[in-house]
This record gives sequence, structure tokens and C-alpha cells, in this order.
Amino acid sequence: MNIVQLLGTSCPFVGLCDTEMGKGILFGALGMAVLILIISLIQNAVSKNKVKASSYDSKKIEESEIKIAELGMALAAEKESSSKKFDDGALYSLVLLQREGRFVDFIREDIKNYDDSQIGAAVRQIHAGCSKVLSENFNLKALYDKNNEGDTITLGENFNAEEVRLSGNVPSKGPYKGILRHKGWASASVSLPKKTIKTSSLVVCPAEIEIE
Repeated sequence: MNIVQLLGTSCPFVGLCDTEMGKGILFGALGMAVLILIISLIQNAVSKNKVKASSYDSKKIEESEIKIAELGMALAAEKESSSKKFDDGALYSLVLLQREGRFVDFIREDIKNYDDSQIGAAVRQIHAGCSKVLSENFNLKALYDKNNEGDTITLGENFNAEEVRLSGNVPSKGPYKGILRHKGWASASVSLPKKTIKTSSLVVCPAEIEIE
């Protein structure tokens, strides 16, 4: 039994269904209905996929934002840690200079009322102690160790501004030709001794009280 026979008298166009044209119209209408149904199913599937994709994208974005926030916090913590290490190292250097050479005592002392001979005697001791600290903890080398102060130096356009500071009548562009007034210093390495006591104190030298 074909579709026309199945419809039988239920077809509103009974007479038309008996003709070839009627059958064509009927099958065309059925085909159109099937096509509309298929399109509707496809649209529903695409819509569901979009919802899933949107949900997936939102989740990925949220995960990325969390990772970025975590990296930002880690970077901030590292900066704070590096800054604290630098401050601790600088302070400890001052501690050593004071301990070995009484450096802070000398610099903070008002020496206006002392004569040159008294100052000279004190400086020898300070020089020896501070020199010991530098030799033991900093591998210092002159930046221009192969030249003497007073030598003529010529620098190119792209000289290292961190290692050389120009003074006097500096032209707007190189080459730069001038007199070496100071050889400069650089530390090839730093080896400060580790603290035996953990402390966050900023004390450079403790006060001393003698008990009689």
C-alpha cells in the first residue's frame, strides 16, 4: 500500500490524489515537511553545541584568569623576596664594615676638633679593617684595570652607560674622547657570610654596656 492508498479518503483533495499531478504535489509537500524537520533538527543540534562551546569557553577563560592571578601573586612575592634579600645584604655589609673597621663610628664622628695627626692614626685602623671586609667578601676589580688615571680614552656611540659615566662637555653623540679620571670598580662576585642568627632587626651595631 502506497502513501496515497494509505491516505485514502482522508486526503482533502481526494480527486486530486488520483491524478499524477496530485501525487506529485502530495509527495512534494511531504518532501518539504521532511526537509523542514531535518533543518529543525540540525538547528537544535547546532544550538546545543553552541551552548556547550560557550560553557566550555567560559570555563577555559575562568581557568586562564585564575592562572594569571596566581602568576601575578608569585611574581609579586618574588619581587618582595628579592628586594628583602638586597636590603639584608646591604645592611649586613654595613654591619661587617662597622665590626671590622669601626666605619660607621668614624663617618658619624664630628672630626672638626681633631688635628690631622689624630685623624691619620684613626684612619689607618679603619682602612685596615674595611679593606679586610672588601677583600674577604667582594671580588673587586677595576673596570679600566689596564689603564692609568689621566690616560685618554675613546668611547664608541654604544658604550656601556652602566660602567662609564661621562662628565664635562659631553657632545650630543659619539664618538666620545676624554680623560680617565677614575678607573671604576666592579665586583666579580659577592660572598657575604651567612648570619648565624635569624633576625629581621635593622641594628648595625648593638649598644655596649659594661657591667662593673
